[in-house]
Amino acid sequence: MSRVVNIDAAMQQVLATCAQQQVRISAIEPISPSGTHVVFARVEDAERIRRLYHDRLLDGAVTRTSGGRRRV
Repeated sequence: MSRVVNIDAAMQQVLATCAQQQVRISAIEPISPSGTHVVFARVEDAERIRRLYHDRLLDGAVTRTSGGRRRV
């Protein structure tokens, strides 16, 4: 399993969900044209968020932005 999840949701929404679920993020950044690329600290955390966002997951290649990456 991967710690990386691409979600069709705004970065602030993903951050709020992760805080509510008490899951740790290693890095987060917006993707183009919309969505969020998230690297979780643990595979279990990524799986938890995948279950929550199951209908909003982005499959395949995404275009990551160069300026928005944040280490959390």
